[in-house]
Amino acid sequence: MSFVSKFRKANSKLASGSVTAYLSTIKRLSKLAKNSTDYPENGKWLSKKGLYKAVLQLPLTTRKTLALAAVKASKVYGHVVPTWEKLMRASTRAHEKIRDARQKTTREKALWQDYASVYKAGVKLWAAASTKKADDWSQSDLRKAQQAYLLLLYGKHTPRLLETLKLPGHKGPNQLVKTKGGFKIVLADYKTKKSQGVREFKLDPVLTKPTAEFVKGALRLNQHGFVFTNARGMKLSKSSFSKLLTSATRAGGLKGVSAQLLRVFKSSANREVIMKARELENEMGHGSKESARYAKKA
Repeated sequence: MSFVSKFRKANSKLASGSVTAYLSTIKRLSKLAKNSTDYPENGKWLSKKGLYKAVLQLPLTTRKTLALAAVKASKVYGHVVPTWEKLMRASTRAHEKIRDARQKTTREKALWQDYASVYKAGVKLWAAASTKKADDWSQSDLRKAQQAYLLLLYGKHTPRLLETLKLPGHKGPNQLVKTKGGFKIVLADYKTKKSQGVREFKLDPVLTKPTAEFVKGALRLNQHGFVFTNARGMKLSKSSFSKLLTSATRAGGLKGVSAQLLRVFKSSANREVIMKARELENEMGHGSKESARYAKKA
């Protein structure tokens, strides 16, 4: 059995997207180790001193990600390397300390923009991209509409895993679903699904019309059944989706940013609401789900 098969079997309880992300990071680590293959069958390469030193030179977030991947890989290999576990714990603590301080990083300062500008940019792009009806879109037209729709969507919502989202009528754990009067997103395959359960949320009403039009075009042109597509009309990978979103923000006249940064922008725009909710949770001693149960309807 190959390492990839062993890894998938050992992590079968994780969301498929998480397993794919781990394998991608292990592959990155393997390249850093200058291995001749992406996934060597023997785990001795994880003990290379040069590899550990190379990872130590990388930014904190990257160190944390690679150290965690090394630990996950070492368990599958049966070749545990204590230095990776130590680095994983240390980098995680350091990363959490920085996040708890809630100060903008150098990168965030350079790319910072008002969250409301994302939706506004989407409106302008959509106006230009939707001069044709979806019934007449070519694959090129769909790609332009896709950039605009991404800005509209991320200007109101900032979920993860949108590269795995299936179109209405196509089966999949993560779906865009038509509802009475609008649409909702259902996420049933993600990293913390075991503890959090299936997540779903309604799309903002202003997205109903563009979503309906975009879905019409995507259903006709995306033979794979996923909401978003690459330039060749194929399913997007996680990395290619990230690049697509970054290019979409640039096309909208904004600084090119990732989904993670958009989540930061939205959270910052809603900081007062978030902090008040946190204070209430601390006071009452339970989470937001239980708070919602206490909040009776009028």
